[in-house]
Amino acid sequence: MDAALVAFAALGALGFLDALYFTLVTYRVMPADARWVPRFCRMDGATCAVVVEAPEARLLRVPNSVLGLGWYAIVLVHAASPLPCLPMLAASAATVMMSAYLAWALLRKLRTPCPLCFLGHAVNGAIFVVLAFACSASSMP
Repeated sequence: MDAALVAFAALGALGFLDALYFTLVTYRVMPADARWVPRFCRMDGATCAVVVEAPEARLLRVPNSVLGLGWYAIVLVHAASPLPCLPMLAASAATVMMSAYLAWALLRKLRTPCPLCFLGHAVNGAIFVVLAFACSASSMP
């Protein structure tokens, strides 16, 4: 299997789990400080509430984490059966721009530390970089 596809699978899985955590917390299916979440990532209920209840946590009334689940599912599909590069690159660029805005909002507007939020933003950036190199090297269609 191509190294880029392995990277997509790993990044897609990591991003999916991160988005799943936020989705479950948003819909109150699990507490923000669940014991299975590693301590360095765990947020207390108040901090997490600030993040998931902020206006920036939704796009057209849909929680960002739900949009993330969709995006990471597409990334996983791409890892299993590569999709055309140009649409994937365009979608990935859009996620990076959204991540940049959300990171700014976390730091400047909400002033809330959120390691799992920054993990998702980093994953989006890494997906874009891997995709850009893979597309330019023509190792993916």
